[in-house]
Amino acid sequence: MLVQVKFTVFGCCSAIGNFEPGDTARISAAMAKHLVEEARCAKYVEATVRVAEEQPQPRKRKGR
Repeated sequence: MLVQVKFTVFGCCSAIGNFEPGDTARISAAMAKHLVEEARCAKYVEATVRVAEEQPQPRKRKGR
């Protein structure tokens, strides 16, 4: 699953290359977690959209 992140600082990464504030990237969930939670150089862009998509929709029953 790919996750989109938006960078908040200047930096570089061997897997991504150079980035600056405002740049976005679609990367693996593990890399996104590393950049957001451990390196603290990015934030999630589609986090709320993904949660809404993953929730199952209730089934509508046909009336008799």
